[in-house]
Amino acid sequence: QEVVLPSPEAALSLVSLLDGYFRLTADSSHYLCHQVAPPRLLMSIRNGLHGPMQEEFVLAKLRREEPEEGLYVIRWSVLDFDRMILSVVKRSPQQAPGVQGALKSRQFRIQKKGDSFILEGWDREFPTLRDLLDVLKGCTLKSGDESFAVKRCCPPKPGEVSDLLITWKVKDNSKQILNLTQLSFHQIRKNEITQRAHLGHGTRTNIYDGVLSVCGASGATDEAEYFSTEPNNNSREMHVVLKVLDPSHRDIALAFFETASLMSQVSHVHLAFVHGVCVRGSENIMVEEFVEHGPLDVLLRKEKGRVAVGWKITVAKQLASALSYL
Repeated sequence: QEVVLPSPEAALSLVSLLDGYFRLTADSSHYLCHQVAPPRLLMSIRNGLHGPMQEEFVLAKLRREEPEEGLYVIRWSVLDFDRMILSVVKRSPQQAPGVQGALKSRQFRIQKKGDSFILEGWDREFPTLRDLLDVLKGCTLKSGDESFAVKRCCPPKPGEVSDLLITWKVKDNSKQILNLTQLSFHQIRKNEITQRAHLGHGTRTNIYDGVLSVCGASGATDEAEYFSTEPNNNSREMHVVLKVLDPSHRDIALAFFETASLMSQVSHVHLAFVHGVCVRGSENIMVEEFVEHGPLDVLLRKEKGRVAVGWKITVAKQLASALSYL
């Protein structure tokens, strides 16, 4: 069916939306027309630049190509918007007749500064990336004691699979039965927790302030700062949060345990630590580290208009650090 739009601008807006979605799901180097193509994408296509791929995808692409000395991939950096990464490979000498040597790779950084492009470690500036790559072609780059020739670029291919694409997984109607032995978390006895004030509601949980009693052990000084110290007492107490699964949602108890299992296996300074799970009668309770100011979204709504920009930036960096770790 035809679509009638009120203006050329509206038509281009729709095309841009569809084009962006296509780049996310099918082909990261695609555009429908020049009017909606991002300048950065056009520059990438002209120079054989990939998007911000992870290193393992770069190496996989280089391995798929014909084994050739001086093969390279150039891509945008994952961390720096104005940096490009040149990944070059070569083969190690043969260890035995008929056995190819292993692939070795090195990364060299190219920085965009204003209108110039500079290879790190070389003080010469180039007006375009193409000029820099043309000069590098046939050259040898040094990395420690290793030398890497720069000969042939591996540009993006239409519809190429990489971590730049978002794929939709077809839902499997057959239910998978999870083996409970695959779950891993600390089991906390009901007499080790004390439930105190009700703090609010989470997603299908009631949240309470609580105390976790932990038996002390000689030499266990690494966690001492979290415990209250009482003389001649082998147990110590930690301030915790108790997330009690609502009894009306017992159908998701397995997912609740899976979440606890996953979070018990990660540890980061900006992630709330999961101490374990307690089963108290019909109640399933996740025991988490107590965070002084509570959930971030609740705090921001409570302090709306009174939160300093600097604090927001600090928290954004902390969130980014935690997400990067995950």
